[in-house]
Amino acid sequence: MFESWPAPDSGFTAWEPMFQGIDYSRANFATPRPMKCHAVRIDLRNPGVSFFVKPSNGDRPLDTDSQFPSDFLRKYHLQLAVSSSAFFPFVKWPGLPVSIMGLSVSDGDRYAKAVDNLDSLVITGTKEVRIVPARGDTHDAWNGMGGNLTILRNGIDRAEALPAEAASAAGVSADGRYLYWLMVDGRQPGWSEGATPGDSARMLKSLGASDAINFDGGSVVTLVRERRWFGATVLNRPCHPYLTGFERPIGGLLGIRAARLP
Repeated sequence: MFESWPAPDSGFTAWEPMFQGIDYSRANFATPRPMKCHAVRIDLRNPGVSFFVKPSNGDRPLDTDSQFPSDFLRKYHLQLAVSSSAFFPFVKWPGLPVSIMGLSVSDGDRYAKAVDNLDSLVITGTKEVRIVPARGDTHDAWNGMGGNLTILRNGIDRAEALPAEAASAAGVSADGRYLYWLMVDGRQPGWSEGATPGDSARMLKSLGASDAINFDGGSVVTLVRERRWFGATVLNRPCHPYLTGFERPIGGLLGIRAARLP
């Protein structure tokens, strides 16, 4: 977890290589409220980059079993893991079954269908990424996640007017080359109080996104990276309902594989 931050309101830092094809940036905003922000840029044209949505739990109840993001990363030998789709019910312990709200496709296995009131993020087998509106076509999803609603379309802000919250959102560049993931810590007064959907849209646009979608927020918002000697490190500060900074067991997770830097 990082505790050294750039100067307030100085914008996002220059992209720093994290893995081959994956770069990292962060920002420390004081206005309109304290916001500690983490951004990841994934080069979809890098041949070593691939994706993996948390899989089904098979014959067990509901859709998948809850899991700590760091355990998900270690189990499937991932380099990065981000919280994504909303799920229910709230669970206190890992391993308990949960249902995914909206689309969930893991390496071609469509174990949760898209729903009529939520948009989706689709990743095809050739790593084409697009944001699909509710009731849109998701047939070619090799990996897919149900989000909330689109917040940016063709560079135009389409975000709902909602209160600031710990936030997770993803965006795609106009040329389809980059997938961006943004995470903003929240529920921590004076340190990081979260982002509105409009804040997330504006930040993703500034990073290079043309289209963007909001994902599940609040205490599930978690960004985990592989550390060669430590297994996994949580980069953000999750607003766990009982222990700030600790991970929650969650259902909606996207993993990213990439080659380590030389």
